[in-house]
Amino acid sequence: MRQIYLAVLFLFAATTAFCQNPLLLKDVYPGATGSSIQQIVKTSNYTFFNAEDDDADTDRGLYRTDGTTGGTIRLNLSYLPDPPPSVNNYASTKADKLTALGDKVIFAGDNFAPGYGEIWASDGTQAGTIALERFQPTVANRGPVYELAAMNGYVYYGVIAGNNKTQIRRTDGTAAGTSLVYEFSSYTTAPEPGLFKVINGILYFNIYDRRGAGNDMVWRTDGTTAGTYQLRDMGADYFLMGFFMEPVNGATCFMTGKVDPVNFASSKTTLFKTDGTPAGTVPVYEFNGVYNNNLYPSYAVIGNTVYFSAYDNVNGKELWKTDGTTAGTMLVADIVPGAGSSSPLNLKNFNGQLYFSANISGTYKFYKLEGNTAVMIKDIAPLNGINGNSSFAISNNSLVFTAGSATSGAELWISDGTAANTFEAADINPGVNGSSPMLITSGNPVYFSANNGVNGTEIFRYDNTAGIAGLHKIYVN
Repeated sequence: MRQIYLAVLFLFAATTAFCQNPLLLKDVYPGATGSSIQQIVKTSNYTFFNAEDDDADTDRGLYRTDGTTGGTIRLNLSYLPDPPPSVNNYASTKADKLTALGDKVIFAGDNFAPGYGEIWASDGTQAGTIALERFQPTVANRGPVYELAAMNGYVYYGVIAGNNKTQIRRTDGTAAGTSLVYEFSSYTTAPEPGLFKVINGILYFNIYDRRGAGNDMVWRTDGTTAGTYQLRDMGADYFLMGFFMEPVNGATCFMTGKVDPVNFASSKTTLFKTDGTPAGTVPVYEFNGVYNNNLYPSYAVIGNTVYFSAYDNVNGKELWKTDGTTAGTMLVADIVPGAGSSSPLNLKNFNGQLYFSANISGTYKFYKLEGNTAVMIKDIAPLNGINGNSSFAISNNSLVFTAGSATSGAELWISDGTAANTFEAADINPGVNGSSPMLITSGNPVYFSANNGVNGTEIFRYDNTAGIAGLHKIYVN
């Protein structure tokens, strides 16, 4: 009888462990404090994230996971080229700007401002976690390393180098494959590179001359010195305030502010486009509304159309579209009629259809676009609705996202785009408080951060192999 009891007990324990879905992978900061995860990035081998643990520093270190609790570990950022003690040796305490490159992650180490920062690479092993180069400029800046983006087998990054010059550099994850692409040698003011976006083998970016003329300048590079050049100096007339959007009809659109020289607060919004040439970088459409209502709009591309959220004084902030022409830029749906705003967020192309969240009377709801009509899929939560800080991730032919309910709070939800198959996937923090899942990754498994009410905000894995049909699984806290 004792043997039968032990066998049943073992089977129950094994079944309970198997059924933990989502699964807490690691309590990085032990206790209820939480590890303040900032990024989760998938590579072809491991998933990397940066998180704060309970050591002496208050920085986010580098972690990786293979999707198991035992395979979720911290990687030390120690650079020891010489026998200690040596001024060439150092240890980084912070991993920032994680960017996937094949089976590696490229990232900025330390990156304190003003001061120093490094570029690192990791393949998920301690031996394969290496520093590639360090920057120690003396000019005041936000941190030597600005932005990173992967393109054609390299990660490109903007830095203020040790000579106080702004540079675009690249790496393939090895010291030998790390080099200078372009130096902005004519500037003595160390302008700041930002808004990196790779489109069809070209990296578009902004150069902001913060300590000089104060202008924004649109640039591009194909990875060569000759192929790195300015597309437009926005001068005193315009300033960038949106990401470069995926192209339609050969046009890459981006949002700018049009300066009111008398009263800056009254500056308007202008949609620009570029075809990758200086002559083709031009304004497309001016909105009748102040600029600060159109900062960094959410967008998605469906076919030859960019859908985005935009504000004007007549319709409020609603759903718009453009084909890259003035005539083809127009309001799609005035979801909250009149000057009120639905402020569309989380725009996503899912199986060729536009899905998004819209604010109805202070609560974000789950919508899709049918023709030119915005249709609410499901009134998920009269209390909380779609989390405006979340985003839709595509996983196994379903959308995974954060939404709230009056009984469960903000939790992990899943949908195939229909009302009948839109469900709460897991009640990670039982009760009305919710676990507030964030940083949800695409693909399967799905990784995200969440607070189960016991361990604070930590790293979780959700197995979405069965998709909508897999919702019989349970989470055991």
